[in-house]
Amino acid sequence: MRLLPKNSEYVWALYSVLYFGFFLIDPIAGHFGPRQWFFTILGTVVFLFLYFGIFWVSQRQALMHIAAMVLLGAAYARYNGGSTTFFIFAAACAPFIVTTELDAVKILLAVEAAAGLTWWALHLNGWFLLFACGLSFGWAPAISTSLSATAPTRS
Repeated sequence: MRLLPKNSEYVWALYSVLYFGFFLIDPIAGHFGPRQWFFTILGTVVFLFLYFGIFWVSQRQALMHIAAMVLLGAAYARYNGGSTTFFIFAAACAPFIVTTELDAVKILLAVEAAAGLTWWALHLNGWFLLFACGLSFGWAPAISTSLSATAPTRS
């Protein structure tokens, strides 16, 4: 089973997924029990399916993958500080599934709004807001834009 399509120009995706390791910091540092580790591993498997699936599916399905990443981020927000990585990856994937910059900005703003609403609804600390919104809004688009300059566009 291949993670990326044959002759894909998305080889960088294999390396960038290493940033997802931040989701594992809380379970390791907090000495999570077996039940918490089960859900952490479950979230990781679902994320990897969604992340690599983006490169195989249609644009409409890829949008669903991004929405599911945002939902994972909201679902894990109360229990794992690394849940912000779901929002960051959702924002970073936006340029690769749309054909115009305006559409990518719309997705980015939707991810930002979802992160802000999650922070507000769950009464999370400011660090969540800083990482989920700050990094999504700052670093993710910058990295994605530079990488998408050579990436093929979807039809």
